[in-house]
Amino acid sequence: MAHPEALPHTLRLGDRQIDFLLRRSRRRTIGLTVDHRGLVVGVPQGASLGDIERILVRHREWILKRLERRSAASRPIAVFDGMRLPWLGGELVIRLAVSGRTRWADDSTELTLATSPEKAQAVLEKALRTRIRQYFSERAADLSPRLGVTPREIALSSARQRWGSCSSQGVVRLNWRLGFLAPPLIDYVIVHELAHLREMNHGSSFWSLVERLCPDWREYRRSLRLQAPILSTF
Repeated sequence: MAHPEALPHTLRLGDRQIDFLLRRSRRRTIGLTVDHRGLVVGVPQGASLGDIERILVRHREWILKRLERRSAASRPIAVFDGMRLPWLGGELVIRLAVSGRTRWADDSTELTLATSPEKAQAVLEKALRTRIRQYFSERAADLSPRLGVTPREIALSSARQRWGSCSSQGVVRLNWRLGFLAPPLIDYVIVHELAHLREMNHGSSFWSLVERLCPDWREYRRSLRLQAPILSTF
């Protein structure tokens, strides 16, 4: 769904200054989220800054703990020659090379990174994102006609808490880390977001659309919840 613009604000919580994004909408309660952008505070249109500050102070420990967890998750990982990663239901072997170019093996089971060790994580992520963008486009091109929809754009997401989203403008965003999962789970997320192009809700009509292409969607949804820690990798 479309989201109203989030505006930057700052608040001091004890001895820490917290930067956050404030988003006003038609919601009835104040909601707190920590994702790749940091702290996002969703509030009703008429909420005062005093109300917002009191909520933030009340949930100070939760906010600081989540922000610390986000900071830890974003720390560099060690990429090394021979490293193995799950990828599209199989295993991907990472190789490091001091020269040449970054390249995939013909069967996509090996990825050679032409980079120095200190830049390896960034080069690896760029290669994975490029490959999964192509995969998403191919799967969406196959699945969209079967749902009778046409997305305006298939875009990548780096969200730390969501596998995908769909805007009212027809833009479907898919988390690039889905590449670490098996194809049936990826298809379920794609189908879920494409179905929102017809039903911008989670009512019975929406789930009927999803079930048309993913009869086992309940099982997939449970599996995705168990796989949530992957959203904090890289």
